[in-house]
Parts: sequence; structure tokens; C-alpha cells
Amino acid sequence: MFTFPEGYTPNPLMTEIKSSKIKKWAMVREMGNLIFLEVVMPSPFGPFEIEAINVTGHEVDKLKNSLKEWADGTLIQDAFPYLTPDERERMLTPPSVLGMLPEEEEE
Repeated sequence: MFTFPEGYTPNPLMTEIKSSKIKKWAMVREMGNLIFLEVVMPSPFGPFEIEAINVTGHEVDKLKNSLKEWADGTLIQDAFPYLTPDERERMLTPPSVLGMLPEEEEE
């Protein structure tokens, strides 16, 4: 099971994503006029990685409700239907691994 490194305390505003096979933590962070969805996940190359997805343009309350749904077991595509498949994939796969995945061929 994934645990944070000794001495690291996750932000208390983060939500544990229990629906995932691999333990993750996530939160909606507002930074001025920007809104980010941050996901902390284990990494094959270190203890963990943080993916920050710019979701500016979506309502904060809608994002927080979707995050709660995902944490409670709703499939990510059902909890976040308004995000693109690429954005949802970034929430599931460590950033260091995304660059290693083969590109899908366009038809």
C-alpha cells in the first residue's frame, strides 16, 4: 500500500481517493485566477509524484463535488465527464510514466 515518506504530512485539504487500486490523494487548489486539480500518486521512480492539472474555467464547487464522487467510488469518467480523456488519464498515471506510454495512432 502506498504511504507518504516518513515525515511528510499530506495537506489536510486533500481527499483520499479510495476507489483507486493505488492509493492517491487529490485536492482543488485556487491560485489567484487559476484553478488546479492536484493529484498525489505513487511513482515507480521515487516515493510519489504530484500532477497539477489546470482546470481554470470549471466551477470550483463542481470540481469539489466531482472529486468527492471519485473518492467515494464513482468511476473517474462518470465523476468528471466534463474533463477530457487526457486530463482524466493524467489523474490516474504518474507524470514520469505518461511520457513512456506509446502514442495512439491517429486514423
